[in-house]
Amino acid sequence: MVTGRPQTVFARDAIDLAMLDLPPRQLAPALDKAVTAYGMAVVDDLHAALRRLREHPDWLQRCMHALSIHMPVAVMQESPQQSGRRLTAAAVHLRGR
Repeated sequence: MVTGRPQTVFARDAIDLAMLDLPPRQLAPALDKAVTAYGMAVVDDLHAALRRLREHPDWLQRCMHALSIHMPVAVMQESPQQSGRRLTAAAVHLRGR
């Protein structure tokens, strides 16, 4: 990861993002603050964390266990994909930085 944070932190951040289920118009101001503070790497890192959760169900299960999330894995597996789309939509205006 570009910012030097451990993968487990990004997994937690990505799961939090997925569970918030914010539409892009509500996600954009928070994303703008994060990009101002940490640069565009934060968007790329969140996408990478969401992709890893999506592509590696075993990693998702480990993270869910570590975070004491008690819901069906199938429900959680849909969240990273939807969050990735919302993140992309919210970040569109930031790419010019």
